Amino acid sequence: MIVSARTTDVVFHGLAKRQAAIIISDKWKEITDDLMNTHHVGLTLLNGRGGYNATDRTILYSVVPRRHISSLKRAVLEKDPGPFIAFMTAEDVTHMEVGNQPLW
Repeated sequence: MIVSARTTDVVFHGLAKRQAAIIISDKWKEITDDLMNTHHVGLTLLNGRGGYNATDRTILYSVVPRRHISSLKRAVLEKDPGPFIAFMTAEDVTHMEVGNQPLW
């Protein structure tokens, strides 16, 4: 039964899994330009403040298909070898470009 449930999950949801990415870097402008213009990744820019030193930061947020994670990470690391990058599963995304609809 567990195998059947997992198979069903992969068939109906596995191909449409999305990841939410949070990127914090001093080179946010270069990364934004590269991701949007070269890699065609949509981004939202958020204003944030560091918890330790209260430094204002620009935070990049994007939801991408799981298969694009490695190329997104590689593109960010080419611009800045030391960013903060976090990926989280985006269970339910409602938007025509990155929604939960299967890609088939």
